[in-house]
Amino acid sequence: MRKRSLSAVSSVLALLIVLAMGFFRVKTPHNIPFFVIYLVLMVILSVTLTSLNRHLLAWRKARGRDVEDEEK
Repeated sequence: MRKRSLSAVSSVLALLIVLAMGFFRVKTPHNIPFFVIYLVLMVILSVTLTSLNRHLLAWRKARGRDVEDEEK
């Protein structure tokens, strides 16, 4: 995945999680605003997806498709 699409995916996933929390009326400790939870989830998902993305890029490169060369 390209870096731009990786950040978009993590943003959408974080937004879906926050919206699901609001839909199911999940109580947050100390009434933390959902925007703060969204920002924390974005960071956590970005780190997690970046490590997964490295494996995906290595797998694709081994099969003849180099995304880094295509970006240039």
